[in-house]
Amino acid sequence: MVQTALFTPGWMALAFVGSVLLGGCAGPESEYPPTVPVEGTVTYQGQPLEGALVAFKRTDGKGAVGRTDAGGRFQLTTYTTNDGTEVGSYQVEIVKYEPAPEELPEGVTLPLKPEIPERYGKASTSQLEAEVTADGGSFTFDLK
Repeated sequence: MVQTALFTPGWMALAFVGSVLLGGCAGPESEYPPTVPVEGTVTYQGQPLEGALVAFKRTDGKGAVGRTDAGGRFQLTTYTTNDGTEVGSYQVEIVKYEPAPEELPEGVTLPLKPEIPERYGKASTSQLEAEVTADGGSFTFDLK
């Protein structure tokens, strides 16, 4: 019997996004701290990086995430879609994995294979930072 693997990159990405968003939840929408619009572009080896997850993370656990489009552009979400993020200093993580085969033999899961260097996926090794001001911001991350 052939079935789809439960832990495909899509599911892993959803879990990643959910964990970042849940870490920043603050209750009913009217009680959310103020956010400012934040957008940006990610390129890899000079080309737009489509389908990457971009996470802005703070040491207090709050953060925001976005996914790049075909042009490598993203908008951040903290509490509601594309609401941006709070003012502050962030470490930035960017991940993108190769798609898993749609059908795998029963009980088989494949490890996620990164399409970009793994160092960009961890705040401690990415060396990517962003300072979000009261005016929001637009950031460009050119990955090598």
